[in-house]
Amino acid sequence: MNTATLTLSSPPLTADVSVVLSATPIKGRTLLTLDVTGFDESQFVVNDLRIEWGDSAEVYSYKREPAKNYAT
Repeated sequence: MNTATLTLSSPPLTADVSVVLSATPIKGRTLLTLDVTGFDESQFVVNDLRIEWGDSAEVYSYKREPAKNYAT
């Protein structure tokens, strides 16, 4: 099995704007590690991250909670 690390980054973000990054082809059975530390959150926080795999699979969606739950 192949392994790959995909580092995602963005230009400085602006409010209510989507950033679409270019596609990265991966062939064969691959263990993929996503590194999302490259997003510039100095102006705005990333609240929603969606990854479309490009093979008609379900879109991966992450939404940040509006407030941290300190109970868990």
